[in-house]
Amino acid sequence: MERVPEPEIMSSAEEARVYYKADFSEVNQEFAHRVLELAPQPPALLIDLGCGPGDILIRTMKLIPQLCFIGLDASAEMLKLAVEETKKNHFSPKISFIQGDAKKLSFPSHLFDMVISNSLVHHLLDPLPLWEEVKRIIKPEGTILFRDLARPSSPEAAWEIVEKYSGNEPPLLKILFFHSLKASFRINEIKEQLTRVGLSG
Repeated sequence: MERVPEPEIMSSAEEARVYYKADFSEVNQEFAHRVLELAPQPPALLIDLGCGPGDILIRTMKLIPQLCFIGLDASAEMLKLAVEETKKNHFSPKISFIQGDAKKLSFPSHLFDMVISNSLVHHLLDPLPLWEEVKRIIKPEGTILFRDLARPSSPEAAWEIVEKYSGNEPPLLKILFFHSLKASFRINEIKEQLTRVGLSG
C-alpha cells in the first residue's frame, strides 16, 4: 500500500477530544517505563515532541519526578487538554507546554538530555526537517526515543488492525486510526530518513 499523508495538525476540537478520551493507558504506560529505563540521571531536561494531551508526559513525571519536562504540540486543542490534565494531577509547575512546529524549533542547539515522541512522525508530510531538528537540539550524549505506527500492506490489513485494537472505540477514532495507518512509514523508510540526516546508529 502506498503512503497516503494525513493532515499534520489535529486542529478539530472534536478529534482532539475523542483522541483524549480513548484508552491508550496500557501502551502509554509501557512507553513511560521505557523512558524510565533510558532516562539520564537528574537533573535533566526532556522534551516530548507532538505531546498531544500530555498523557505520556504525566505518566513519565510520576515515574521520574526529578526531571524537567517540556511538551510541544502544534495543536492548540491538544494543548488545552494537556494543560487540563496536568492541573488535575497537580503537575502544572513541573511540566511546561509550548505550541510549536517540531520541524522548526526555537530552542538552542544541544539543549535537551532526552527527546521523546509518540505517534508524531506519521502526521508529517516530510519527516526530514523533524529529524534534523532532533539532531540539533539533543545533547551529544543525549537519548532519543520515538515510537510510531507502521504502514500495513493494504487498506484491508489496516482495517483489520483498527478492528483488533479499537473495535469498541467511537467511529471517529476508528476512522482517524485508519487514516494514520495509511499515513505511516515502514521501518526501512524511517531508517533511510535517519541515515540521510546522520542519526543512524
